[in-house]
Amino acid sequence: MKRAVCAALVVGALTVSAQAAGPVSDYYIIDGGNFNCYLVNGLNVTTLFQTRDDQMPLAVADTIRTYGEYPEDFGSEYDLSGNWLGVDFPAGGGPDGQRIDGTTDGSNYNYMAAWNDASIWEFDRLWDNGRELFEVPGGATGVTYDVTTGNLWVIAHGDQQVQEFALDGTLLSSFAFNTDSGWMGALAYEPASDTLWATDYSNGDMYNFAKDGTVIDVLNYPELAGYAWGGEFAIPAPATLSLLTLSLLGVRRRR
Repeated sequence: MKRAVCAALVVGALTVSAQAAGPVSDYYIIDGGNFNCYLVNGLNVTTLFQTRDDQMPLAVADTIRTYGEYPEDFGSEYDLSGNWLGVDFPAGGGPDGQRIDGTTDGSNYNYMAAWNDASIWEFDRLWDNGRELFEVPGGATGVTYDVTTGNLWVIAHGDQQVQEFALDGTLLSSFAFNTDSGWMGALAYEPASDTLWATDYSNGDMYNFAKDGTVIDVLNYPELAGYAWGGEFAIPAPATLSLLTLSLLGVRRRR
C-alpha cells in the first residue's frame, strides 16, 4: 500500500452540508501521514492532537490507546481530550509490516487489522500478548468491535466488502462497498446509532452503513483526505480496569 500525499493541516471546524447529520458521537480518526488524530462530531472536524510516533490503530474506551503503524513505532495512551497520559506501548510485538486500524471490547481485548499478513490480531488492553485470530484474504484495512453482538466487523479490501466475523473467524455476514478510490478504512461501530462508519482515505468521503449494508449517508470532510486509516468511537466500558488495577492484578505496564 503506497502512502498518499497528506492533505494540508486544517485546525478548527468545518461545516460539511446543511442537509447531512454526521456521526452522533465523537468519532476519533488518525491520519498516519501527518500524525494527526481528528475528532469528528456531527458536521464538525477538529484536530484533537498529534500522536507521539507513527501511530494509526487505536482502541477507544475511557482513554485512547494507540498502536504503532510499523514494528519500529511505539503506541501511547491519551485521555479523550488528546492529552498524553505518560504511558507508551513499546515497538515490537504483533505482525510484521503495516498495522492499519484498531478497536477494543472496552474490557479485555484490543483488536487490530494488519495489512501485510492480511489478518486480524488480538491483544490485551495494553497492546501486549498479541496473537493472530484469523486471516482476511486480500488484505484487512479496517476492524471494529460490535458491543451488541460481540462480533468484529472487518473491511476486506480484496473482496471490496465489509464482513462480520465471530471471534473464532467464522464469517457471519457481508456486504459490498463502492468508493471512488476503491479503498476504505477507519471502520468504526457507533453504539449510539447501532451503525457502521468508514472513510475513503483518499478524498475524505465518509460512509454511514446500516448493518445490512444499506448506505444511510455519504458526507465529505476535506481534512480527512490523505492517509486516514485508524478510526473508532468510544466503546462503553463499565468493566474497564485502570492501569493501576491491572498492575495490582499482575498485568505488566508497558514503558
